[in-house]
Amino acid sequence: MLIKLFLDDCVILSGTSKVEKNAIAERLKDAEAARKKFDEGLKRYATENVTRDEIRPSLENEVQRLTQTVGQTEGEKREKEEQVARCEGYIDGMQAKLQACQTSKANSSSFLQQYIRALETSLQEEMSRHAPLYGAGLEAQFLKELETLARIHEGGLRRIHSLSHRKGTQAGSPLISSPHTLPHTHPLFPNPPHSLSHRKGTQAGSSHYSALTLHFYSSYTHPLLIHHRFDILSCPLLSFQTASIFIETVIQDI
Repeated sequence: MLIKLFLDDCVILSGTSKVEKNAIAERLKDAEAARKKFDEGLKRYATENVTRDEIRPSLENEVQRLTQTVGQTEGEKREKEEQVARCEGYIDGMQAKLQACQTSKANSSSFLQQYIRALETSLQEEMSRHAPLYGAGLEAQFLKELETLARIHEGGLRRIHSLSHRKGTQAGSPLISSPHTLPHTHPLFPNPPHSLSHRKGTQAGSSHYSALTLHFYSSYTHPLLIHHRFDILSCPLLSFQTASIFIETVIQDI
């Protein structure tokens, strides 16, 4: 086509001036440059199409791989979220158990403290209740109770002396004297004060209480009484008179 145009231009130039010929030559050069540029663009476009066709499968594969990766990542994310939720639930449960244990521990500690205080109070009451059996707190006892203690100790000394005599124990011990040497009157109160016959013991009879303590310890060291000593103290409802009757019964069994 360009050749035809060139021939047409040549025919035209044969009848034209030199200026017109130069203009036509310039137009021819421009057309030739445009054609070359067009050809280069066409080749480049064809090359790009070929390259695009070659690259498209790899890009599609890459997109598919990324899509799968994203789906897998989302699945792992959901699993992690579920694990986190389970861990949070487990932590909440453990915290609730810990709180319950702390509450139970506090309640148990309070209960144990109350129980210990109750035991201490009971022990103090029992010690106060049975103190006269050990020769303590005699000043607060009535005359009848003191006479009961004296009778128990006097009978115990007589039986211990008899038992020791049968076993060949040497006589003359200050704690184990002959039963004939024991006074026939009351060993603790030969002349009890007038106040003791009406009320509890006073300072006037305090000198006799030491004698009661001596008689008590001398008789209470007998093995049978020692064996029953904790039985007496372990009974929470044992009164003074009941304990006295018990000791008197034990002495009679010696």
